[in-house]
Amino acid sequence: EDLIDLTDLRIRLEGLALAESIRHGDTAWEASVVAAHHVLERTPLTHDGLAGTSDEWSHAHAEFHDALGAGCNRPRLISLTRSMRDSSEVYRQLSSTREASGKRDVAAEHRDLMHLATARKEAQAVAALRIHIQRTTDIVLTGLEHGN
Repeated sequence: EDLIDLTDLRIRLEGLALAESIRHGDTAWEASVVAAHHVLERTPLTHDGLAGTSDEWSHAHAEFHDALGAGCNRPRLISLTRSMRDSSEVYRQLSSTREASGKRDVAAEHRDLMHLATARKEAQAVAALRIHIQRTTDIVLTGLEHGN
């Protein structure tokens, strides 16, 4: 129940922040999204022999998602999105250890989010973000249903 609630709130809050960033963000916002994606894309996802994602990748991932919503210029909304994302981090780590996560191209999802956001394709970007967040939840829930 906690994961489902967190997912719903993240989709709503991060979607709102992203939509407003696309509408109101300036060129500096676009550059921050591209720069954060560049760092994320070049940061190793995992460390050999360790479960979950690397601390470096988790940090770069949070920075990328922060950058997507930062152009909304609403500090309280940004704070809420960070809080929800931080609260869901344990679930994201859990999803990365699930078999189904191997069938997912997370790098492509992030690349698409960057392109859609900086191309100012609001509806498509918000839909891609919703799918991106929901996939993580679906992987965790499927694992729980199968006792993993």
